[in-house]
Amino acid sequence: MVEKKRLFLVDGSSYIYRAFFALPHLSTSDGIPTNAIYGFTAMLNRLLQDYRPAYMAIVLDAPGPTFRHEVYQSYKANRPQMPESLAAQIPYIKEIIRAFNIPVVEKEGYEADDIIATLAKQAEADGAEVTIITGDKDLFQLVSSNITLFDTMKDTGTDVAAVRKKIGVNPEQATEVFGLTGDTIDNVPGVPGIGEKTAIQLIQQFGSIDALYQNLDAIPKKKVRDALRNNRELAFLSKQLVTVDCRVPIDCSWHELRPGEPNIEALRQLYKRLEFTRFLKNLPREQDTHKHYQLINHPDQMRSLFSRLREQGMFALDLETTSEQPMRAEIIGISLSCAQHEAFYIPVGHRQVAPQIDKGLLLQELKPLLEDERIKKIGQNLKYEYI
Repeated sequence: MVEKKRLFLVDGSSYIYRAFFALPHLSTSDGIPTNAIYGFTAMLNRLLQDYRPAYMAIVLDAPGPTFRHEVYQSYKANRPQMPESLAAQIPYIKEIIRAFNIPVVEKEGYEADDIIATLAKQAEADGAEVTIITGDKDLFQLVSSNITLFDTMKDTGTDVAAVRKKIGVNPEQATEVFGLTGDTIDNVPGVPGIGEKTAIQLIQQFGSIDALYQNLDAIPKKKVRDALRNNRELAFLSKQLVTVDCRVPIDCSWHELRPGEPNIEALRQLYKRLEFTRFLKNLPREQDTHKHYQLINHPDQMRSLFSRLREQGMFALDLETTSEQPMRAEIIGISLSCAQHEAFYIPVGHRQVAPQIDKGLLLQELKPLLEDERIKKIGQNLKYEYI
């Protein structure tokens, strides 16, 4: 069975704010604040090391008002200005992202949530899985069998069942609940007098704000009926404000969001400047930076590698097996190389390595390369490999 492609979308703006307020004050010896930079960099390192994503983007809020401000001028009006010590860290965070060579997506007039929604729905429609790195409950509405949320700060994932457990309704009904409760952080009014518990009960009973207003007389509590009747416009306005736009006219498609190889020297200089000793120690030693060894554990990475081997017209290979006796051996991985100081390893049968490439898929994709007489193969003990 062919593995699904998987897209990682990082809610960058939200994560930067959360890192700034969650971590204690940090600064360099000459006074550069670094807590948000540190938290953001730690998150990127973890994602890249744990998942090695074939598709990934950092999504940011563009400066200036959005279409929601046109609908409701007071939208986010009570939010304080960005703290100076956080604003000072943004340029460094953008440098970190560039050094990691990860695509960034932003669009004037839209929030990061809208861009995330657009890309996630595009990818889902194409049969891909999507993981959104966020702690924002506003994105509960996107959760489906193929779209999940992951909060790296709390190390928790949110799928359909988790949304139901957290807010008592299905993901597609999240905007109905939030439309009634509003959001004080974003200055979304909601319906005055309707708290979360009541909102959940109402949507569980009626399913939507539309159905709720069609059946006001069926609500037993007069106080709740009056609150809804007197604030009808606010209820529908609030739902509109909390609903993400899945059709943002962005200039790229999700399958173009391919992270490249990190610029190790750029990261080294940034880590030195920011005094990130821990991250600096994890980089390859300076004399080893010309070497490149990569784990290939996604079908798209594998196909890209095989295309390169075909273009090179020559490659070396070595099988990792369970036995020295070829008739008893099981393949657990394969090493490949087509250039000096560069090698790739594809795991297929390790017990404690995940994710891995399906062995059948590997053999299916590798067979045409091995059978192509125009491509030279190099190896040690190739007779064993052949058997």
